[in-house]
This record gives sequence, C-alpha cells and structure tokens, in this order.
Amino acid sequence: MGPRQRSEIYYDSIYVETRGVDFTSEDGLDDAPVSAPGGCIRTLSWDEERFTWRDLRERATVPRPKGTFWVNEMEQLMRDVASSPRPPPEPAPPLRPPPPIMTSTFRGKGKGFTGLIFRPQLLQIDFEGDRPVRYHFIFPEVLVPELVRGPGDVGAVFNLIHIATRTRWEVLEPFLGTRSLQRPDLSDDERRELVDFVRGSLHAIDLEAEKHEMLHPRATLAFEGAQLDAVIRMLDERASIYEAIDLAVDKGDLDRLIEILLRALDLNSKATVMLADRFLKLAEEDWRLVQRRMTRARSEPSAPLLASAPARAAVLRNIAAPKPRQIDRVFICYSRKDARWLERLKLAFAPVTHDGSLDLWDDTRIGAGESWRDEIEQALDRARTAILLVSAHFCASDFIHKHELPRLLDEAQNKQLRIFTVFIGPCLDEIHPLNNYQPVNSRDRPLASLRKYDADLVLVNLARMIIASIRAETAGASPSQ
Repeated sequence: MGPRQRSEIYYDSIYVETRGVDFTSEDGLDDAPVSAPGGCIRTLSWDEERFTWRDLRERATVPRPKGTFWVNEMEQLMRDVASSPRPPPEPAPPLRPPPPIMTSTFRGKGKGFTGLIFRPQLLQIDFEGDRPVRYHFIFPEVLVPELVRGPGDVGAVFNLIHIATRTRWEVLEPFLGTRSLQRPDLSDDERRELVDFVRGSLHAIDLEAEKHEMLHPRATLAFEGAQLDAVIRMLDERASIYEAIDLAVDKGDLDRLIEILLRALDLNSKATVMLADRFLKLAEEDWRLVQRRMTRARSEPSAPLLASAPARAAVLRNIAAPKPRQIDRVFICYSRKDARWLERLKLAFAPVTHDGSLDLWDDTRIGAGESWRDEIEQALDRARTAILLVSAHFCASDFIHKHELPRLLDEAQNKQLRIFTVFIGPCLDEIHPLNNYQPVNSRDRPLASLRKYDADLVLVNLARMIIASIRAETAGASPSQ
C-alpha cells in the first residue's frame, strides 16, 4: 500500500445560500444560510461552520468595532448579480463576463494570522434557471502593501496628490506622448487599442481611489477659503471630464479623446500646483512640531521625541490656533438594519475622529457582557450633539422609541443637546416627534435616492455643520469653561 493521501485547505471559504432571498429588500440577505467548511479560522478566528449572513456581519466587528466594507462589497456583488439579466441557459449560453473583482481587503484575526491581509474572491455561482441560489467565496491571503500616509489633513492632501501623479504619469503622459498619435494612417484596430488603454488605465486608478476613499468629499475638509472653493470646482470638473472620456471611448472617437485628455492635462497640472502648496504648508507645520519635540527631548531626556500619530495630528491642527476645550461626544441614533449608512457617516467624520478632536459614539462600541442600558445612558450623559439616521427601519424600531428617542428629545427640549436629523430612506414621519426639527437634507430626497457622491457630500456638509457649531460654542465659552 502506498502512503495515505491527505488534502490541505489553504483558504477559508463560505457558501451563501440565496434560494428564496428577496434581494430588493434592504435586509433580505440577513437570514440567508451560510456554511463554512472548517470554519473561518484564519480570517475571523471563528470555528462555526453554519450561521447566517447577519451572524457573519456581526462577527466581522469582533473583538472591537472594525470597518466591514469587505462584507458590504460581497453583499453588493450578490445583489448586482441577482438584478442583472442573464442569457437563457439553452442551447449553450455564450461566455459571460464575470462579476467585477472585489477591491476590499481586511486583516485576519485568527491565531497566527493576525495582521495578514485577506481579500474576498467570488469563485463560483450556482443558478436555477436565471436565479442565483448559491455563491461560493474564498478568502486568499494577498500581498497588498497598505497605503502609508499621515493622519487627518496630511493624509487627505497626500491622497489627492497621489491620484493626480498616477493620472499624469500612468495615463496622460504615456498616451499623449506616444508617437502613434501623429500617424495619419492609424488603423481602426490601432485606434481602438489606444482608446482602450486610456479606459483600462483610468479604471485601475479609480479602483485604488475607491478602495482607500481617496476622492471622498471629506477630503475637502483639509482646505478652507479660496483653496476649498478651488478644490470643489476641480473635483466637479474632473467628474465632467471622466463622463466625456467614457462617451468618447464608447464611440471609439480617438480625436475627441485627445481633446478631452489635453483638457485633463491642464486640470491635472493646476491641481498638482495647488495641492503641493497645501502639502508644503502642512509639512512646514510638521517641521516646527519636530523642532519643538527635539528641544523638549534635549531638556527632558525621558520625553519621547515623537508623539503617537493621533497626538501628533492634534498638535498639528492647533499650532496656529488657541487650543479648544475638550469636545463633547456625538451620539449616533440609528437602526442596525441601516448599518451601512453608519459606516458611511463614520467615513465622513474620519479626519476629526482619527486625530482625537471628536468622538462619535454608536452602539457597536458596547462590548460583550456589558450592560447596554448603562452604556447608552453614559453615552447620552456625555453627548451634547446627536445625529439621527432616519428611515422606515428607524421609525419602526421599538428599541429606539422606548430607550433612546425620549431621552434625546428631553435633552433637546432643555437646550442641553443639538439634534441633527438625516433622512437616509423614505418613511412616514409627518406625525413623528422629530418632525419639529429642521432636517439636514430634504425628506423628499433621502440619501438612498442620491448618487453616491451626492450622498457622501451631504454627510460631509453635516460634519462641517457640527464642527462649526462646536467651534462657535467653544469661542463663546468663558475662560472658566
């Protein structure tokens, strides 16, 4: 007899059963059965082999609240496949393009795998007729270097410079500088190849920008005054140029594409100069901070030369301004069925939460075994601002109406709390007690009805309003406060 054969599995994998799932419902996937042969040991330090999609999402936030963008991306991919028309299975269907490659990554939690980077990958879909009934995902380890950047404003400006630089030297310069463009006898195939080069290269840059939220509207928080106006105009012009590029590529119009890319080159050059000027000012502030640290290190040998990243960012923001008093906590009231909007709200506030100048609190911070009632009461005691993410789920939630909303309304009535209401979905709110408060956005145009950029812009403007109100209150406070 030969040696006994054995098999080794190098990836965690899951099967999501979607037979009977209503993909048009926002929470339709919650109860979908999921099986994980051998458990998700490497990725989630979890040996459960059978659970629901809701269980997976909740497990992704353990042991501490973490971003679940990778779970959201998997869910969106399944919804996209289910809503896309499929060709008939008979006789032999043509080869279909696969679903888009997922760009999100996350760090493993299993013993011996903490810190390793994994990416969800769709391996197979099983259909019954034209309806997907089972998705098979694997989680291979990937060697993806994390983008290293400074916190707060430094990181936001660095991101924009990075995208501008890649666009200039990976797309504009190689394309506009090629000698082939000067040939009058270009064949149709050669023209198509050049046009496809532009689309493919810009797509690769956009994937990186989306993954790292580089062009998120919150990046504008790093600017003020005339520079802020200029950045907003440039981002709008960039969006217009991209639409024109897509139209020219679809038509295969090389001459029109060249015109548009020349316009893009001019915008890219102007933007790089302005971004470099802002980055230089931030670098000078950082240099002054380093000088102060070095002076302190010489006089106090035990003092650290450099502070932690959040502490450094906080000092950088306040070098040229009086240090404000401690900013109070912002309480977020939402339905857990709207968790994806909570994540997008956190992204909008990231520059001021990462540097420690603002504290956003939501119930995902309640640890296992802790009293949820006590934790919520303590959070409300400290909060001077509340953000309410209003939807049909919010209005239907008994928990919100019994345990959170009465206290919030009492505090607001006593002028101890500012309430900011954001409509994220349609709901019957005309007789709702919140109807007495001016919302951030129109109830007739909830965030779910807007384009992603426009919805993110509403959330960033909300961040600006709250920061401005806190600064105004701080400026009006007496020295004793």
